[in-house]
Amino acid sequence: MRRLVAALALLGSGGCSTSHPTAVAPPDLAPDLAPGNAVPLALGDTGLYSDWASRTVDPSNRSYTPAFPLWSDGAKKSRWIHIPAGAQIDVTNIDEWQFPIGTKAWKEFRYDIRRADGTMAIDQRIETRMLWKRAAGDWQLVTYVWSAAQDEASLATAINAPPIPFPGTASYEVPVLRCHACHDRRQDKVLGFEAALLAAPETDPAGLTWDKLRAEKLVTSRGVLPDATALGFLSQGQPGERAAVGYLHTNCGITCHHENSGEGTPFFMRLEAGTSGHLPTSIVDTSVFQTAINKTSYFTPGGSGQQSFRIRPTDIDHSMVYYRMHTRAGLAGGGEQMPPIATHVIDDAECQAVANWIQSMTAPPYPPPAPLAGEDLTQTLSMDLMMDDLPAPADMAASDQSAVATMDALAVDAGAD
Repeated sequence: MRRLVAALALLGSGGCSTSHPTAVAPPDLAPDLAPGNAVPLALGDTGLYSDWASRTVDPSNRSYTPAFPLWSDGAKKSRWIHIPAGAQIDVTNIDEWQFPIGTKAWKEFRYDIRRADGTMAIDQRIETRMLWKRAAGDWQLVTYVWSAAQDEASLATAINAPPIPFPGTASYEVPVLRCHACHDRRQDKVLGFEAALLAAPETDPAGLTWDKLRAEKLVTSRGVLPDATALGFLSQGQPGERAAVGYLHTNCGITCHHENSGEGTPFFMRLEAGTSGHLPTSIVDTSVFQTAINKTSYFTPGGSGQQSFRIRPTDIDHSMVYYRMHTRAGLAGGGEQMPPIATHVIDDAECQAVANWIQSMTAPPYPPPAPLAGEDLTQTLSMDLMMDDLPAPADMAASDQSAVATMDALAVDAGAD
């Protein structure tokens, strides 16, 4: 990584022009591959657009919108995925899709920017992230930062990364070189393009859905391909449950709080089919119900020492899931907030949805709230859970390697709360 950063420092940020001369990152990015397989320095050379001047997206790149999007501090987003012609996604393990070599995925972020003269530029492109599976086990995860004139988007590096906050915003962060911190927690890197989020009725039907993937034979399985009904979740639940659980699935469960995360503490919020072949249809079958409701949390807000639970029915004041998603630690991130990185603005609407869900837990199948007084917590405190609640670092590292290590520590902290 040091060689990469040093090389990019010498080359500068690069950039794209209307003519798009061949511009590729230095060979350190692809030491064993032909030059044509190196990561471009300009977004316009990645294959996203068929015509750069008009910003026309190539029709082979399919748009999609997950049913419950990741919160990105209020940014508007567009997403596209490219599956090479004739290739298929292997969904034999419906919870861990395997993407064919050559897969690319892009996500564009747009935000309202305050210009130097005080006027507002509405819906401006800030960054476009790209994931590219160049070979088995070889994923490139990069981001391209758009110019103020919106006429170029250049590969971001640790050397030329935009400051935090991004110019013209109060707190928006382009998380340069932090991609692996989240994406490495899935077997094949792609987040948000999955069964639970593409089979749900909330998914935008104008883009790719689970039904379209099946109909167009873009997915394959060594078993039976389930239909959208089997991949629907909480069909027997209440609307408030579905909104809250869907949000927690995307913002907490996909990256850290899932059974394949490698964390020791069972605190899961991802919707998974497992060996059953279908997603949970009732709230009691969800992992968040089984591993969070009335489960003691040894995280205490601000070191207050108060008794806390992951989720305590009817009581948001002692429910650390709500507390931590409703907390931000400033531009440094980390600390008590969840998610721990790349967000500095509270999602008020979804926090309210989770609060409403917790406060609605007044009758079965929800249990009564666990008692607060008279408990000797030391009787149940294990070393594993103590390790799970170590304080998060005050800030995050700048390189991929240290970012992953730091995320590990943060996710362990998240595991108990």
